[in-house]
Amino acid sequence: MRHAHPPSAWLVALGGMFGLVIAMGVGRFAYTPLLPIMQQEYGFGSDVAGGLAAVNYGGYLLGALFCMAVPLGSWRVPLFRGSLLLSVITTAAMGLFDLPMAWWPLRFLAGLAGAGVMVVGVAIALDSLAQRGAGKFSGLVFAGVGVGIALSGVAVLLLDDLLDARGLWLALALLCLPPAVAGQHWLRDAPSRTQPVPTRQPSPPFVMPPFLPWLAAAYGCVGLGYIVSGTFLVAIVQENITGSAAGTSTWIVVGLAAAGSTLVWPALAARFGDVRALVTAHALQALGIALPALSPGLVAAYAGAVLFGGTLMGIVALTMGLGRRLAPQQSARVLGLLTAAYGTGQIIGPLLAGVIAARTNSFTLPLAGAALVVTAGAVLLLIGSRWGTGYQTVRMKGKTNAIR
Repeated sequence: MRHAHPPSAWLVALGGMFGLVIAMGVGRFAYTPLLPIMQQEYGFGSDVAGGLAAVNYGGYLLGALFCMAVPLGSWRVPLFRGSLLLSVITTAAMGLFDLPMAWWPLRFLAGLAGAGVMVVGVAIALDSLAQRGAGKFSGLVFAGVGVGIALSGVAVLLLDDLLDARGLWLALALLCLPPAVAGQHWLRDAPSRTQPVPTRQPSPPFVMPPFLPWLAAAYGCVGLGYIVSGTFLVAIVQENITGSAAGTSTWIVVGLAAAGSTLVWPALAARFGDVRALVTAHALQALGIALPALSPGLVAAYAGAVLFGGTLMGIVALTMGLGRRLAPQQSARVLGLLTAAYGTGQIIGPLLAGVIAARTNSFTLPLAGAALVVTAGAVLLLIGSRWGTGYQTVRMKGKTNAIR
Protein backbone atom coordinates (compact mmCIF):
# COMPACT_ATOMS: atom_id res chain seq x y z
CA MET A 1 0.00 0.00 0.00
CA ARG A 2 1.39 3.42 -0.97
CA HIS A 3 1.29 6.16 1.68
CA ALA A 4 1.26 9.71 0.30
CA HIS A 5 2.53 11.20 3.53
CA PRO A 6 4.91 8.96 5.47
CA PRO A 7 4.87 9.63 9.23
CA SER A 8 7.32 12.23 10.48
CA ALA A 9 10.20 11.29 12.78
CA TRP A 10 8.18 12.53 15.74
CA LEU A 11 5.27 10.27 14.88
CA VAL A 12 7.54 7.28 14.27
CA ALA A 13 9.17 7.78 17.68
CA LEU A 14 5.76 8.19 19.32
CA GLY A 15 4.54 5.03 17.59
CA GLY A 16 7.46 3.08 19.03
CA MET A 17 6.95 4.67 22.43
CA PHE A 18 3.23 3.82 22.43
CA GLY A 19 4.09 0.22 21.62
CA LEU A 20 6.34 -0.02 24.69
CA VAL A 21 3.77 1.80 26.85
CA ILE A 22 1.22 -0.89 26.01
CA ALA A 23 3.29 -4.08 25.89
CA MET A 24 5.84 -3.35 28.60
CA GLY A 25 4.56 -0.56 30.82
CA VAL A 26 1.06 -2.07 31.01
CA GLY A 27 1.21 -5.58 29.56
CA ARG A 28 4.17 -6.58 31.69
CA PHE A 29 4.52 -4.17 34.59
CA ALA A 30 0.90 -3.30 35.48
CA TYR A 31 1.01 -6.64 37.29
CA THR A 32 3.20 -5.00 39.96
CA PRO A 33 0.73 -2.36 41.29
CA LEU A 34 -2.18 -4.78 40.78
CA LEU A 35 -0.50 -7.65 42.63
CA PRO A 36 -1.37 -6.64 46.23
CA ILE A 37 -4.96 -5.94 45.15
CA MET A 38 -5.22 -9.36 43.52
CA GLN A 39 -3.66 -11.06 46.54
CA GLN A 40 -6.14 -9.39 48.86
CA GLU A 41 -9.12 -10.35 46.70
CA TYR A 42 -8.07 -13.87 45.75
CA GLY A 43 -5.91 -14.85 48.71
CA PHE A 44 -2.84 -16.30 47.00
CA GLY A 45 0.67 -16.03 48.43
CA SER A 46 3.99 -14.65 47.29
CA ASP A 47 5.05 -18.03 45.90
CA VAL A 48 2.14 -18.06 43.43
CA ALA A 49 2.75 -14.38 42.64
CA GLY A 50 6.38 -15.14 41.83
CA GLY A 51 5.34 -18.07 39.65
CA LEU A 52 2.95 -15.92 37.61
CA ALA A 53 5.71 -13.38 37.08
CA ALA A 54 8.18 -16.08 36.03
CA VAL A 55 5.70 -17.46 33.46
CA ASN A 56 5.40 -13.99 31.93
CA TYR A 57 9.18 -13.61 31.71
CA GLY A 58 9.48 -17.10 30.25
CA GLY A 59 7.12 -16.09 27.45
CA TYR A 60 9.15 -12.95 26.87
CA LEU A 61 12.42 -14.91 26.71
CA LEU A 62 11.09 -17.42 24.16
CA GLY A 63 9.52 -14.67 22.08
CA ALA A 64 12.65 -12.51 22.08
CA LEU A 65 14.92 -15.38 21.06
CA PHE A 66 12.52 -16.31 18.24
CA CYS A 67 12.40 -12.73 16.95
CA MET A 68 16.20 -12.49 16.97
CA ALA A 69 16.88 -15.91 15.45
CA VAL A 70 14.30 -16.01 12.63
CA PRO A 71 14.66 -13.73 9.57
CA LEU A 72 11.31 -11.94 9.54
CA GLY A 73 11.68 -9.77 6.44
CA SER A 74 8.34 -8.37 5.32
CA TRP A 75 6.63 -10.05 8.29
CA ARG A 76 8.08 -7.55 10.75
CA VAL A 77 5.18 -5.11 10.65
CA PRO A 78 2.43 -7.78 10.84
CA LEU A 79 4.25 -9.39 13.78
CA PHE A 80 4.52 -6.05 15.56
CA ARG A 81 0.85 -5.25 15.01
CA GLY A 82 -0.23 -8.73 16.05
CA SER A 83 1.89 -8.49 19.20
CA LEU A 84 0.37 -5.11 20.02
CA LEU A 85 -3.13 -6.52 19.63
CA LEU A 86 -2.28 -9.61 21.68
CA SER A 87 -0.95 -7.41 24.48
CA VAL A 88 -4.23 -5.49 24.70
CA ILE A 89 -6.27 -8.70 24.54
CA THR A 90 -4.31 -10.47 27.28
CA THR A 91 -4.54 -7.39 29.51
CA ALA A 92 -8.31 -7.34 29.08
CA ALA A 93 -8.59 -11.10 29.54
CA MET A 94 -6.95 -10.83 32.97
CA GLY A 95 -10.12 -8.98 33.96
CA LEU A 96 -12.46 -11.54 32.42
CA PHE A 97 -11.32 -14.49 34.53
CA ASP A 98 -11.15 -14.80 38.30
CA LEU A 99 -9.66 -18.30 38.18
CA PRO A 100 -5.91 -18.35 38.88
CA MET A 101 -5.50 -21.27 36.47
CA ALA A 102 -6.55 -19.00 33.61
CA TRP A 103 -3.93 -16.41 34.53
CA TRP A 104 -0.94 -18.67 33.81
CA PRO A 105 -1.43 -18.95 30.02
CA LEU A 106 -2.49 -15.31 29.83
CA ARG A 107 0.69 -14.09 31.50
CA PHE A 108 2.74 -16.34 29.20
CA LEU A 109 1.02 -14.92 26.11
CA ALA A 110 1.52 -11.40 27.46
CA GLY A 111 5.24 -12.18 27.64
CA LEU A 112 5.28 -13.32 24.01
CA ALA A 113 3.47 -10.14 23.00
CA GLY A 114 5.93 -8.01 24.93
CA ALA A 115 8.83 -9.61 23.09
CA GLY A 116 7.25 -8.98 19.71
CA VAL A 117 6.84 -5.30 20.50
CA MET A 118 10.14 -4.81 22.31
CA VAL A 119 12.34 -6.61 19.78
CA VAL A 120 10.53 -6.12 16.46
CA GLY A 121 8.68 -2.88 17.13
CA VAL A 122 11.76 -1.14 18.49
CA ALA A 123 13.82 -2.38 15.52
CA ILE A 124 11.26 -0.96 13.08
CA ALA A 125 11.23 2.36 14.93
CA LEU A 126 15.02 2.67 15.08
CA ASP A 127 15.41 1.69 11.41
CA SER A 128 12.79 4.25 10.36
CA LEU A 129 14.40 6.97 12.46
CA ALA A 130 17.84 6.15 11.06
CA GLN A 131 16.53 6.45 7.50
CA ARG A 132 15.21 9.91 8.35
CA GLY A 133 18.50 10.89 10.00
CA ALA A 134 16.62 11.30 13.28
CA GLY A 135 18.43 8.90 15.59
CA LYS A 136 18.25 11.53 18.32
CA PHE A 137 14.59 10.55 18.83
CA SER A 138 15.48 6.99 19.88
CA GLY A 139 15.44 8.00 23.55
CA LEU A 140 11.77 8.89 23.15
CA VAL A 141 11.06 5.35 21.97
CA PHE A 142 12.70 3.71 25.00
CA ALA A 143 11.00 6.18 27.35
CA GLY A 144 7.81 4.25 26.62
CA VAL A 145 8.60 1.64 29.26
CA GLY A 146 8.82 4.23 32.02
CA VAL A 147 5.85 6.20 30.71
CA GLY A 148 3.76 3.03 30.70
CA ILE A 149 4.83 2.14 34.24
CA ALA A 150 3.88 5.61 35.47
CA LEU A 151 0.56 5.67 33.62
CA SER A 152 -0.46 2.23 34.86
CA GLY A 153 0.41 3.32 38.40
CA VAL A 154 -1.64 6.51 38.08
CA ALA A 155 -4.61 4.56 36.71
CA VAL A 156 -4.52 2.07 39.58
CA LEU A 157 -4.12 4.87 42.12
CA LEU A 158 -7.13 6.82 40.78
CA LEU A 159 -9.43 3.83 40.18
CA ASP A 160 -8.54 1.61 43.13
CA ASP A 161 -11.48 2.81 45.23
CA LEU A 162 -13.93 2.41 42.35
CA LEU A 163 -12.98 -0.92 40.79
CA ASP A 164 -11.86 -4.36 41.89
CA ALA A 165 -8.90 -6.16 40.33
CA ARG A 166 -10.95 -7.39 37.37
CA GLY A 167 -12.26 -3.91 36.66
CA LEU A 168 -8.76 -2.43 36.86
CA TRP A 169 -7.39 -4.88 34.29
CA LEU A 170 -10.27 -4.04 31.95
CA ALA A 171 -9.83 -0.31 32.49
CA LEU A 172 -6.12 -0.55 31.64
CA ALA A 173 -6.95 -2.46 28.45
CA LEU A 174 -9.41 0.27 27.42
CA LEU A 175 -6.79 2.93 28.08
CA CYS A 176 -4.42 1.05 25.76
CA LEU A 177 -6.76 1.13 22.77
CA PRO A 178 -6.10 4.71 21.50
CA PRO A 179 -2.27 4.44 21.64
CA ALA A 180 -2.50 0.97 20.08
CA VAL A 181 -4.37 2.38 17.07
CA ALA A 182 -1.89 5.24 16.75
CA GLY A 183 1.13 2.99 17.20
CA GLN A 184 0.13 0.49 14.52
CA HIS A 185 -0.61 3.37 12.11
CA TRP A 186 2.58 5.36 12.65
CA LEU A 187 5.05 2.51 12.91
CA ARG A 188 5.75 0.70 9.65
CA ASP A 189 8.79 -0.34 7.70
CA ALA A 190 10.40 2.13 5.35
CA PRO A 191 9.87 1.37 1.63
CA SER A 192 13.62 0.95 1.16
CA ARG A 193 13.45 -2.34 3.03
CA THR A 194 11.77 -3.95 0.00
CA GLN A 195 14.84 -5.06 -1.92
CA PRO A 196 15.81 -8.09 -3.99
CA VAL A 197 16.84 -10.94 -1.74
CA PRO A 198 20.62 -11.39 -2.07
CA THR A 199 22.21 -14.75 -2.65
CA ARG A 200 22.44 -16.43 0.70
CA GLN A 201 25.97 -16.78 1.98
CA PRO A 202 27.01 -19.17 4.73
CA SER A 203 27.17 -17.48 8.10
CA PRO A 204 30.72 -16.92 9.31
CA PRO A 205 31.74 -18.85 12.41
CA PHE A 206 30.94 -17.02 15.60
CA VAL A 207 34.04 -15.81 17.41
CA MET A 208 33.30 -14.98 21.03
CA PRO A 209 34.61 -11.50 21.93
CA PRO A 210 36.72 -11.82 25.11
CA PHE A 211 34.56 -9.38 27.09
CA LEU A 212 31.20 -10.83 26.05
CA PRO A 213 30.96 -13.67 28.64
CA TRP A 214 31.59 -11.16 31.43
CA LEU A 215 29.02 -8.76 30.00
CA ALA A 216 26.44 -11.56 29.64
CA ALA A 217 27.05 -12.81 33.18
CA ALA A 218 26.67 -9.30 34.58
CA TYR A 219 23.48 -8.80 32.56
CA GLY A 220 22.10 -12.06 33.91
CA CYS A 221 22.79 -10.81 37.44
CA VAL A 222 20.80 -7.67 36.72
CA GLY A 223 17.94 -9.70 35.28
CA LEU A 224 17.79 -11.83 38.42
CA GLY A 225 18.17 -8.93 40.84
CA TYR A 226 16.07 -6.11 39.40
CA ILE A 227 13.03 -8.27 38.82
CA VAL A 228 12.53 -8.82 42.56
CA SER A 229 11.69 -5.13 42.94
CA GLY A 230 10.13 -5.09 39.49
CA THR A 231 7.60 -7.70 40.66
CA PHE A 232 7.08 -7.08 44.37
CA LEU A 233 7.95 -3.42 45.04
CA VAL A 234 4.37 -2.20 45.55
CA ALA A 235 3.55 -5.15 47.81
CA ILE A 236 6.77 -4.57 49.77
CA VAL A 237 6.08 -0.87 50.36
CA GLN A 238 2.48 -1.53 51.36
CA GLU A 239 3.69 -4.19 53.77
CA ASN A 240 5.84 -1.58 55.52
CA ILE A 241 3.62 1.51 55.20
CA THR A 242 -0.10 1.66 55.94
CA GLY A 243 -2.26 2.65 52.99
CA SER A 244 -2.43 1.32 49.45
CA ALA A 245 -1.52 4.70 47.94
CA ALA A 246 2.04 4.54 49.27
CA GLY A 247 3.01 1.49 47.25
CA THR A 248 1.32 2.65 44.06
CA SER A 249 2.79 6.15 44.29
CA THR A 250 6.24 4.60 44.71
CA TRP A 251 5.68 2.66 41.49
CA ILE A 252 4.73 5.88 39.70
CA VAL A 253 8.06 7.36 40.80
CA VAL A 254 9.82 4.32 39.32
CA GLY A 255 8.14 4.96 35.98
CA LEU A 256 8.91 8.67 35.91
CA ALA A 257 12.56 8.02 36.79
CA ALA A 258 12.81 5.33 34.10
CA ALA A 259 11.28 7.59 31.44
CA GLY A 260 13.60 10.46 32.29
CA SER A 261 16.77 8.39 32.35
CA THR A 262 16.83 7.21 28.75
CA LEU A 263 18.97 10.15 27.63
CA VAL A 264 21.16 10.34 30.73
CA TRP A 265 23.01 7.02 30.63
CA PRO A 266 24.14 7.12 26.99
CA ALA A 267 25.56 10.59 27.66
CA LEU A 268 27.41 9.31 30.74
CA ALA A 269 28.77 6.35 28.77
CA ALA A 270 30.02 8.67 26.02
CA ARG A 271 31.76 10.80 28.65
CA PHE A 272 33.21 8.17 31.00
CA GLY A 273 33.17 4.89 29.04
CA ASP A 274 30.72 2.02 28.85
CA VAL A 275 31.96 -0.10 31.72
CA ARG A 276 32.32 2.78 34.15
CA ALA A 277 28.77 3.88 33.37
CA LEU A 278 27.48 0.32 33.70
CA VAL A 279 29.27 -0.29 37.00
CA THR A 280 27.85 2.95 38.36
CA ALA A 281 24.37 1.99 37.21
CA HIS A 282 24.72 -1.45 38.85
CA ALA A 283 25.78 0.11 42.13
CA LEU A 284 22.94 2.63 42.15
CA GLN A 285 20.39 -0.03 41.25
CA ALA A 286 21.63 -2.32 44.03
CA LEU A 287 21.22 0.53 46.52
CA GLY A 288 17.75 1.29 45.17
CA ILE A 289 16.71 -2.35 45.59
CA ALA A 290 18.08 -2.54 49.13
CA LEU A 291 16.68 0.73 50.50
CA PRO A 292 13.14 -0.55 51.26
CA ALA A 293 14.72 -3.37 53.29
CA LEU A 294 17.18 -1.07 55.07
CA SER A 295 14.56 1.49 56.04
CA PRO A 296 10.78 0.95 56.02
CA GLY A 297 9.88 4.66 55.70
CA LEU A 298 8.29 6.39 52.74
CA VAL A 299 11.35 8.59 52.12
CA ALA A 300 13.53 5.51 51.68
CA ALA A 301 10.90 3.96 49.43
CA TYR A 302 10.84 7.03 47.17
CA ALA A 303 14.64 7.30 47.12
CA GLY A 304 14.90 3.63 46.24
CA ALA A 305 12.30 4.08 43.50
CA VAL A 306 14.31 6.93 41.94
CA LEU A 307 17.52 4.88 41.96
CA PHE A 308 15.82 1.71 40.75
CA GLY A 309 13.75 3.38 38.03
CA GLY A 310 16.60 5.67 37.02
CA THR A 311 18.82 2.69 36.17
CA LEU A 312 16.17 0.28 34.86
CA MET A 313 16.39 1.13 31.15
CA GLY A 314 19.88 2.61 31.36
CA ILE A 315 21.47 -0.76 32.05
CA VAL A 316 19.46 -2.38 29.25
CA ALA A 317 20.40 0.29 26.70
CA LEU A 318 24.09 0.36 27.64
CA THR A 319 24.48 -3.41 27.73
CA MET A 320 22.73 -4.05 24.43
CA GLY A 321 24.55 -1.18 22.74
CA LEU A 322 27.94 -2.39 23.94
CA GLY A 323 27.10 -5.93 22.89
CA ARG A 324 26.31 -4.76 19.35
CA ARG A 325 29.64 -2.95 19.09
CA LEU A 326 31.63 -5.91 20.40
CA ALA A 327 30.60 -7.99 17.38
CA PRO A 328 28.84 -5.80 14.80
CA GLN A 329 28.83 -8.56 12.17
CA GLN A 330 27.22 -11.04 14.58
CA SER A 331 24.84 -8.71 16.39
CA ALA A 332 21.86 -11.10 16.29
CA ARG A 333 23.83 -13.84 18.04
CA VAL A 334 25.28 -11.44 20.58
CA LEU A 335 21.89 -9.93 21.41
CA GLY A 336 20.41 -13.41 21.57
CA LEU A 337 23.02 -14.44 24.14
CA LEU A 338 22.48 -11.30 26.21
CA THR A 339 18.71 -11.70 26.04
CA ALA A 340 19.00 -15.33 27.15
CA ALA A 341 21.15 -14.38 30.14
CA TYR A 342 18.84 -11.53 31.17
CA GLY A 343 15.69 -13.54 30.56
CA THR A 344 16.93 -16.53 32.54
CA GLY A 345 17.64 -14.25 35.49
CA GLN A 346 14.14 -12.76 35.20
CA ILE A 347 12.60 -16.22 35.44
CA ILE A 348 14.68 -17.35 38.42
CA GLY A 349 14.41 -14.10 40.40
CA PRO A 350 10.67 -13.92 41.14
CA LEU A 351 10.46 -17.68 41.75
CA LEU A 352 13.18 -17.60 44.41
CA ALA A 353 11.99 -14.34 45.94
CA GLY A 354 8.39 -15.50 46.12
CA VAL A 355 9.27 -18.80 47.80
CA ILE A 356 11.64 -17.17 50.31
CA ALA A 357 9.13 -14.41 51.14
CA ALA A 358 6.37 -16.99 51.62
CA ARG A 359 8.57 -19.07 53.95
CA THR A 360 9.95 -16.15 55.99
CA ASN A 361 6.85 -13.94 55.76
CA SER A 362 9.14 -11.06 54.81
CA PHE A 363 10.84 -9.59 51.74
CA THR A 364 13.97 -8.56 53.63
CA LEU A 365 16.04 -11.55 52.52
CA PRO A 366 14.88 -11.45 48.88
CA LEU A 367 15.71 -7.75 48.62
CA ALA A 368 19.11 -8.18 50.25
CA GLY A 369 19.89 -11.11 47.98
CA ALA A 370 18.77 -9.21 44.88
CA ALA A 371 20.97 -6.23 45.79
CA LEU A 372 23.97 -8.54 46.29
CA VAL A 373 23.41 -10.23 42.95
CA VAL A 374 23.28 -6.90 41.10
CA THR A 375 26.46 -5.84 42.94
CA ALA A 376 28.09 -9.09 41.83
CA GLY A 377 27.30 -8.07 38.27
CA ALA A 378 29.28 -4.85 38.76
CA VAL A 379 32.24 -6.86 40.09
CA LEU A 380 32.10 -9.14 37.04
CA LEU A 381 32.22 -6.10 34.76
CA LEU A 382 35.28 -4.75 36.55
CA ILE A 383 37.07 -8.11 36.42
CA GLY A 384 36.18 -8.64 32.77
CA SER A 385 37.31 -5.16 31.77
CA ARG A 386 40.76 -5.92 33.21
CA TRP A 387 41.24 -9.61 32.50
CA GLY A 388 38.71 -10.45 29.83
CA THR A 389 39.63 -7.91 27.18
CA GLY A 390 43.29 -7.01 27.39
CA TYR A 391 42.10 -3.39 27.30
CA GLN A 392 40.17 -4.18 24.15
CA THR A 393 38.63 -1.20 22.37
CA VAL A 394 35.62 -0.81 20.16
CA ARG A 395 34.93 1.79 17.49
CA MET A 396 31.96 4.07 17.99
CA LYS A 397 31.12 7.12 15.87
CA GLY A 398 34.71 7.32 14.65
CA LYS A 399 36.16 7.41 18.14
CA THR A 400 37.91 4.72 20.12
CA ASN A 401 35.92 3.93 23.25
CA ALA A 402 37.89 1.92 25.78
CA ILE A 403 36.05 -0.86 27.55
CA ARG A 404 37.27 -0.12 31.03
